[in-house]
Amino acid sequence: MAVTYLVLAHEEPAAVARLVARLQAPGHRVVLHVDRRVALTPFVQALHGFDALLLDDGQRRVCHWAGWSIAEAMLSLLAVAQQQAPADFYVFLSGADYPLRTPAAIEAALRNGHPRVAVWREIHRDRRTPLRRRHAVFGRTCNEVAWMNRREQLAFPLPVRWLARAVVLGLKALSVLAPLRRAPGGLRVFRGSQWCALSAAQARAVSDWMRSDEGYALRRFFLRSAAPDEMLLPTLLRHLQLDDGLIDVPQAGVMHATHWIDWRDEFSPAPLDAGKVQLALHSPALFCRKLPALASGDGAALRNAIDAWAAGGRA
Repeated sequence: MAVTYLVLAHEEPAAVARLVARLQAPGHRVVLHVDRRVALTPFVQALHGFDALLLDDGQRRVCHWAGWSIAEAMLSLLAVAQQQAPADFYVFLSGADYPLRTPAAIEAALRNGHPRVAVWREIHRDRRTPLRRRHAVFGRTCNEVAWMNRREQLAFPLPVRWLARAVVLGLKALSVLAPLRRAPGGLRVFRGSQWCALSAAQARAVSDWMRSDEGYALRRFFLRSAAPDEMLLPTLLRHLQLDDGLIDVPQAGVMHATHWIDWRDEFSPAPLDAGKVQLALHSPALFCRKLPALASGDGAALRNAIDAWAAGGRA
């Protein structure tokens, strides 16, 4: 059985190389997207000798936090993989992820029906969804604009950051008075984990749909939504009735289909530590995130612990 891993990275070439090394196995391929704002050469050098395909500058995207560009990078990875590394399953990973199992165990789990796509909730335009979340999806946010992007504002000088925040807050206040947008074609919008695995049939259907007029309309809609990377695949798979491998789980948990991710604070996933890694290793999850930087003592130690677990035949 063929498995292709689709990795999105923007830092730490050495950590990405260690991830790729753990994924090497017959029939398993890695396709890597590196944020276009980051030099590609260090990743090429770090991955020398590995069976990994790196998207070139014509295929790479500048990725903005919680913006459509991340979803576009996912679609680019999927398109290139379908052409150059076709597989039975396509698994989305980030450079901060790490496999909890051996490639053989991952392959067996996918073959045997392991949950692959976590769906957290449907996002409604009415009071069934909290106002803030409702406006994040159906409002007029645009995280593709740096001065409107909360995380990218941190790179600005402090006075500019304050000014940008004030303008954005003013725009958000005005947007509350404006009517909410509607998803194109009456689509129901679902939110879930972008770190998931698609079957070949699901990947083909998603790619075909996104090349259609409906897909173009969905792109325009999600361009002004926050975190469309967490909505694109759950929304399309529900719409296309390709529910194989989908599982409904609360976001405020740790098991999300293929991944062990500590989302219990419901704002952002908590970094892993030794205790959480042990919990992840004893769970059914195939991967975990987010590991500390490899250059830190904890980052190397946690990866070593996972490797030792796998080498002991327990994964």
